Parts: sequence; C-alpha cells; structure tokens
Amino acid sequence: MSGDAWRIQQVPPLYLNFLTSADGQRAMLTDQSGALRSGDSHTITLALQSGAQLLWQGVQSMLVGRVFGSDQPARLTTSICLRESELSFINVPAILFAHSRLEQTTIIDIDTASELLFWDVTAAGRLARGEAWHFESYANEFSLKVAGENLLRERMILDKNRLPKSTAGFAAAQLWLSAIAYGKKSVARLIKKIEHLEALGLQTSYGYLSPECLAAKGLDAAGTILTRKNF
Repeated sequence: MSGDAWRIQQVPPLYLNFLTSADGQRAMLTDQSGALRSGDSHTITLALQSGAQLLWQGVQSMLVGRVFGSDQPARLTTSICLRESELSFINVPAILFAHSRLEQTTIIDIDTASELLFWDVTAAGRLARGEAWHFESYANEFSLKVAGENLLRERMILDKNRLPKSTAGFAAAQLWLSAIAYGKKSVARLIKKIEHLEALGLQTSYGYLSPECLAAKGLDAAGTILTRKNF
C-alpha cells in the first residue's frame, strides 16, 4: 500500500473504509475471518510504502478449534513491512478451544521513519463456558527488525504437559496480551492504552527496547479486554 495506490493479498473477506482526522486521511481494513481449525492456515501480508496510513482491525474473535481425529495445528502467520508509513494493527483475541493447537508467527520489518502500533491478544479458552487452559498446545514466534537490525526476537511455547500448575501469576490469566510500539506518536498511544488497562485491574509490564520502541505485556484474569471498548 502506498500513498497513490494500494494492493491487498489475503484470502478472507476484507472491508475497506477511509477515516479522516487531524492527521489526514487513514485507510481502515476490517478482517472478517473468524475461525481456524486443525490444519488450517491464515496468512496476513501487509506492505506499506511512503505516505500510507492504515488501521487494521478484526470484527470478531479468532476461534481456534479442532477437527476430530486430527493433531495438526492451525497456523496464523502475519508479515508486515513498513517504509515511511504508519500502521495500527489491532488483532482480535485468538480463543483457544479445548484440545486445539495453534502456531502463530509474526514478522515485522520497518524503517526508522515509520510508526507502528501492534496489539495482540490470546484467550486460554471459551470464558463464557468456564473453559480455560484445556488446549493442547500454543506456540508464538515474534520478530521485529528496524532498519535492517534485529531489535526483538521472542518465542513462547505452551503445551498440555507443561502448562502452569499454579493459580497465581500467568496461570491465573484468562487472556494474555503482547504489544509493541515504534515511533513517538505510537509509543504515546501505547502508554495511554497501558494506563487504561491498569486502571481496569490488569497486570502489566513494559520497557523500552530503544528510545523509539516500547514493548508491553499484560495478563487479564477477568476477560476485561474481550470488550471492544477496552481496545
């Protein structure tokens, strides 16, 4: 996507709108995809060029279920490339059904002239049914490269044989979130979001990876961030 033209590569239905603010006009893409099952793959590829401003968001939770008799994981891959552009990527929660498996990979490559706010949430089960921590496995790999240099690389792996046993800390969480911001404006927005969630009782931690980059983590024991007003 550039200031003069845009191109979208993705399988599920997408809805494009344009928002006008004091910063100018921004494109908003809404992802209508809603479910992954064993063996399914969902890929999001975004490339923004000079002058582009985009808000990406989903309209419903990503349900991760299991096909009976299959041990194949569902796979969710997100690839983002920014060049002198601005992206707010607000992922809807991925809800891990009982016996499900999910492999999630996020690769971000930006330059120093870009602005990025990336927000990702995962739920440990279907909270309305009292289901939590009954999934088979979850793996999440995240990498961030700025101006050709690796700034962050992390990997989380959970499986049914190594799930937390304690009811304190991480194991008490119904949802967990991960966020990253790059650029002065995006960092200020992320700090404001963190302060809002802390006021609602969430447990959060954050720190600077560089003067321009802020990373944050959060644990939610009550499902507070499932409501859209808290995004």
